[in-house]
Amino acid sequence: MEGKLQFENERLAMRVSGVSVGVNAGLFVMKLFAGIFGHSSAMVSDAVHSLSDVLSTFAVIVGIKLGAKQADGDHCYGHERLKNITELF
Repeated sequence: MEGKLQFENERLAMRVSGVSVGVNAGLFVMKLFAGIFGHSSAMVSDAVHSLSDVLSTFAVIVGIKLGAKQADGDHCYGHERLKNITELF
């Protein structure tokens, strides 16, 4: 039962992360377009901020995937703490 719950949580986190990447990538493109054609350095700067949100979400995705690995010979308690390490980035 616990394994199934963990799988569902991982699946939900991946879905939310995918939506976040899509929305922020769209915002990046629109803000960059508006900033360039509107001659607004503030809008271009905000576009870069949206791009950084995309990159940090990719770090979350990597952390979820690595943290979901089961225990092995070198990591007898699993790899769950890798999620915390990727949060530092």
